[in-house]
Amino acid sequence: GVDSCVACPAGTWTDEFEATACKICPAGKWSHSSGARLEGNCVSCSDSSCLAEGSARVSIGLRGLQHQPSPSIEQADLRVAFARDIALAAGVDVSLVVDLMGQSSSVTMGQ
Repeated sequence: GVDSCVACPAGTWTDEFEATACKICPAGKWSHSSGARLEGNCVSCSDSSCLAEGSARVSIGLRGLQHQPSPSIEQADLRVAFARDIALAAGVDVSLVVDLMGQSSSVTMGQ
């Protein structure tokens, strides 16, 4: 569990005050923003962007890599490449990897 209170990430929800764990949205559903407080905030996927068994959020930290701003086309290529790698590792079709905005075959990148 988490030691301090943080908002549940996209794809999860909790109805508990000061929860230290989040519940994964049911199969075929997804919460597109963080902080979902009700299972009803998990809405039906509009396409094949949810896993049949449910949803999961994956965070990957890269160590020793200096972040340098890249042109937007390079960032888009990186998001797609990371989505392909995650799909391969998870054994799912790349279309099932969805970024935090709900776009398939992409990932959200931050600093």
